[in-house]
Amino acid sequence: MPDTILASKLYRPPLRQGRVFRRDLIERLNAGLHGRLTLVSAPAGFGKSTLINEWMGQWECAGAWLSLEAADAETLRFIRYLVAALTTIDKRCTARTMALLQSSQLPAMETILTGLLNDLTAFGAEFALVLDDYHVIDQEEVDTALGFLIERLPANAHVVICTREDPGIPLARWRVRGEMTELRAPDLRFSTAEAAEFLSHTMQLNLREADIQALKTRTEGWIAGLQMAALSLQGRDDSEAFIQAFTGSHRFVMDYLVEEVLQQQSASLCSFLLQTSILERLSGDLCDAVTGQTNGRQVLRSLEQLNLFVIPLDDERRWYRYHHLFAEVLQTRLQAEYESSALQHLRASVWFEQQDDFEDAIHHALRAFDYERAADLVECCWPTLRLIASEHLFLNWMQQLPDAVIRNRPVLSGYFGLILLSTDLDRADSYLSTAETRILSMDTGQAEAVCTSNQLALAQIPGIVAIGRAYYAGATGDFAGIIEYAHRALESLPEQDSVWRGSAGVLLGLAQWNMGDVIAARQAISDGVASMKVSMDISAIISASYLQAETEMALGRLQQAYETCQSVLQQAFGQRDWEGDWVPQGTADVHVLVSEILLERGELQAAIEQLNRSRELGEPAGLLESRHRWYIVMARIRQIQGQFADAGELLVQAAQLQLAGPAPDVRPVSAWQARLWLAQGMFRRVADWADSVGLQLSDDIPYPREFEYLTLARWYLLQPERWQQGTLVDLQAMLSRMRQAAEAGKRDGSFIEILWLQSLTQRLAGQPQLAAQTSTRAMSLVHQAGYLAITAEFESLATVIMTTAAPAGQLLGESLSERELEVLTLLAGDLSGPQIADRLFVSLNTLRTHTKNIYQKLDVNNRRAAVTLARQLGLIS
Repeated sequence: MPDTILASKLYRPPLRQGRVFRRDLIERLNAGLHGRLTLVSAPAGFGKSTLINEWMGQWECAGAWLSLEAADAETLRFIRYLVAALTTIDKRCTARTMALLQSSQLPAMETILTGLLNDLTAFGAEFALVLDDYHVIDQEEVDTALGFLIERLPANAHVVICTREDPGIPLARWRVRGEMTELRAPDLRFSTAEAAEFLSHTMQLNLREADIQALKTRTEGWIAGLQMAALSLQGRDDSEAFIQAFTGSHRFVMDYLVEEVLQQQSASLCSFLLQTSILERLSGDLCDAVTGQTNGRQVLRSLEQLNLFVIPLDDERRWYRYHHLFAEVLQTRLQAEYESSALQHLRASVWFEQQDDFEDAIHHALRAFDYERAADLVECCWPTLRLIASEHLFLNWMQQLPDAVIRNRPVLSGYFGLILLSTDLDRADSYLSTAETRILSMDTGQAEAVCTSNQLALAQIPGIVAIGRAYYAGATGDFAGIIEYAHRALESLPEQDSVWRGSAGVLLGLAQWNMGDVIAARQAISDGVASMKVSMDISAIISASYLQAETEMALGRLQQAYETCQSVLQQAFGQRDWEGDWVPQGTADVHVLVSEILLERGELQAAIEQLNRSRELGEPAGLLESRHRWYIVMARIRQIQGQFADAGELLVQAAQLQLAGPAPDVRPVSAWQARLWLAQGMFRRVADWADSVGLQLSDDIPYPREFEYLTLARWYLLQPERWQQGTLVDLQAMLSRMRQAAEAGKRDGSFIEILWLQSLTQRLAGQPQLAAQTSTRAMSLVHQAGYLAITAEFESLATVIMTTAAPAGQLLGESLSERELEVLTLLAGDLSGPQIADRLFVSLNTLRTHTKNIYQKLDVNNRRAAVTLARQLGLIS
């Protein structure tokens, strides 16, 4: 499985009997534990892994081991294995990080690495992590990730790297700081005494002291050279002559000795070695499949006993691997003797398929250049595998397949186009078109037999392609196209296909939402969620429920949206059908939406906590097309806190992350940026924004752009010079049209903001009684729907407007006296009439006279309306 960790890579190889104990080196390694890094760097065969393995067995602190291979050069895979290795120490080491790595969404590396560092710091106990064979990692991205980790390691952590070449991490910096211990080839060479112990006791050779010294000199203490020489010497009578002829550089010595070793073996054993050299790990059954023999297990045991460079990967001796150096030589000879390793790769592919290990089966099919078989395997496994695997695995397979193979298969073309929709609309369109053409030719009988290995998937693909087309239509603004293709999908898909039919229903809802019918949109999306629940596809349910809650927010139903979010979160974390700490995709987005709801309610701290929870779950727990929302909500919070610079940076990040999709962008990043500029008094920038997006007061306003026009209204209200140019009439007309549309569509969220803006515009236009009525209605809806934050926002906005406008008294036709302002301030509190009279040292009748005068001057008829209007006018705080 793509996210399955090969456990044998996470454990130290068993140490062989009779090994040479290297006391001086182990003492140096112990002394280096105070630093952040130990680097053991030397050419192949210098005993790096054996030394660290021996040392690790004597540690008093905890230790983790990771044996790397070439496939681990992919950044996400490398991090997965690194975290898995740390988990062998204690699950607390990686408790939160595991959730980031077991999602289908490729995460931001810095987010993951920061989470891992926090996990390691919280763990507290001292430990060391060994990365063996790091030289197989040839990707700069992996080096960067590792350097980031090591540079910021907590004091309780230590990293050990065993490698044939220095990694691309800042070694010089750590060397100067004294934070790194290094062991290199000169340190690792066997001394004469160690060479004697190795040859005499480990390899059990009876050599003269002079011969031992000669071998040590000619190999320069190279342990692998000594081992291969010893293997060649076994059974020889002419050991002295052999040693005298043993010269040359390391590379030539290696080639010579391996040839000598192989030539000492039987033809059948050499054939076994060559054919199985294509495998990254070996088992008896797998070797039998590759070689066509039946003695694989016995041969592997024999190779271990002969010290023929096989390394056991588990205590049961079921899995092995060849020494990397030995495997490379074998693979070179395989290509020379067999011309091609395709047959061996093909046999391996068949074996892995029989074990339901489709990832390895596809890997070997691709290495065998059997692209049709690889395509068959992908078609067989992906419709099911997609529920638990990351999409980048599928994309990696597609990159290795010839384009003609993909385009000849409607199943592959359809799925490829569907997956590309979130990142590359043009390529997605191309592959969806290919799938459509193949399906059409199949339906009309104009094509040869369609290539597929999965007839069930082929039957589904017309409906799936139609869903992809509906998504594409929505992402490009063709809302009629969403409806057309969603209906095509429903006509094509069988009734029992609840997930895809539910997706089609959700897309229909998005079309209605884009066209302003939010009530119908909410119902269609809700129906889609109900369909998905039949399949219990939790990620699909979460994603659709998220959209349902968004429509409920658009309707001003904050409590309903909150309950929808809480329900799906409870389902996600209550069901727990998944393994490990994986969190279903979309969960993080739901927490962001809960944060938005809480922000509208005025619950700032609770909103921040929800954003933090979303960040803890990580980007893999979110949808790619929704990740920008976190930054928008956090920017709003920073603006409320007065941190305008931070808010601006967050909005820039949001704009960079935003992707086109079928859901309406009813509150675009650019409009939030304009509102931030308004709060900072940067009116010129807002004017440029309004011009760039083409906003005019006389426009007919489509629903998806409602938020932008409300932002434009704020801009006009904050500029007194524009009131004198007759724009108040145009502004009132625009707000009146918007009010009618929002009221007809029952969009209470927008309706409340429109009412507040209308009330301010009416005050400026000299219509205080009408303004009071409008603000009273707004306040009533605020308390009903729970939009408490907007009250404080508009009181602040009113203060700014009335400060820049003529004095409030002139706008109302008469100023309030100082005593009336004092009474008005007390009316805004919790005191009763008699208590206010006592506070002012006046009679109750006198207080009533002041109150009556205040009501007349403000053109209101009750205490609540007077206080609300006074706050809007900035008369009281």
